[in-house]
Amino acid sequence: ITYLSEFPRLPSGKIDLRSLKIHAHHEQSLRVFPQSPLEVIVAESFKSVLNLSERNIFRDDDFFALGGQSLLALRLIADLESKAACKIPVVTFF
Repeated sequence: ITYLSEFPRLPSGKIDLRSLKIHAHHEQSLRVFPQSPLEVIVAESFKSVLNLSERNIFRDDDFFALGGQSLLALRLIADLESKAACKIPVVTFF
C-alpha cells in the first residue's frame, strides 16, 4: 500500500492510472536526483514543459509517464536545444 497526498492527474484533470503504477514501482526503488549539469538542465526542462514546479524530478523519471505527449516532447526538445546549445534529432529523443 502506498499513501498519496493526492492522485496524480493528467492535464485534462483525469486520474493518471499509468502514473499510479509507476509511482508504486518508484517508491520501491532508490530515487536519485540529477547529478551532472546536463541532467539538471533536463530535469528543469521536464518541470517547465510539464508544469511540474512542485514535483522533484529524478534521474530515472520518464517524460511520458509524467504526463508528456508528442507535442510536449517537441516543446521539450526546443527547450533543451536552447539551454544546452545543441541539436537533438526528434528520432533520437523518441
